[in-house]
Amino acid sequence: MCVLFQDCHCILDVCPSSIERLHRYHFYPIVIFMKHKSAKQIKEQKDPRFLTEKLTMKQAKEIFENTTRIENEYRHLFTAVVHGPSLARLCCRIKQVVDQEQAKILWVPTSKSL
Repeated sequence: MCVLFQDCHCILDVCPSSIERLHRYHFYPIVIFMKHKSAKQIKEQKDPRFLTEKLTMKQAKEIFENTTRIENEYRHLFTAVVHGPSLARLCCRIKQVVDQEQAKILWVPTSKSL
């Protein structure tokens, strides 16, 4: 509840089946898919705050192939797809998407008669 009262959002790493489950119960979270242009871009990410160890090219290629598969199969669940040359740019773009989604009007049914 602390996050709610601080007017913040939680960022969670979830699998697509979790998103589908939420949709079945009529919960529609902001779902942002982070995309890289290539395995090379994944391998070259440099930010000691988030990446403590360097990835091998094989690991980067596996990550890229997996994210491509997820994007192709589950694109319909994503609110937005963001990409950028660095983690800092990705974070800025995520913030923009969240701000845009928060500004939208949300219609919620009421149990009271008008």
